[in-house]
Amino acid sequence: MATQRANNYEHRLEIERASRKKNKEAQRPLKNMAQTVRNRIISGSKKVILAKEIAKLYKNPCFMCGTSEKPCIDHIIPLSRGGNHSIGNLMTLCRRCNASKGKKLLVEWKKYLMKVEGK
Repeated sequence: MATQRANNYEHRLEIERASRKKNKEAQRPLKNMAQTVRNRIISGSKKVILAKEIAKLYKNPCFMCGTSEKPCIDHIIPLSRGGNHSIGNLMTLCRRCNASKGKKLLVEWKKYLMKVEGK
């Protein structure tokens, strides 16, 4: 029985690997298209963000949790939701908070966090 289970496990892994490889190629155009849109939005911005301003942002702690570990810079109003790529639309978040925020607006994200913490 253990041998059969091990053989089936290896077979399932082979199927999953083949599926991931096939789907990766299928998803690539969508990923490239999203990146193209993002690049067009950023390049269309007239405002220039200086390296000094970016360095200053990275020195700030996370806007939500206050930690200084693994800082990321995030758009307050996401580019995909019509935000612009300017220093006034950027904030520092840790990776965990940045992943949690995703494409939400700041207000939507705070409501989401209140709902999750209220459970």
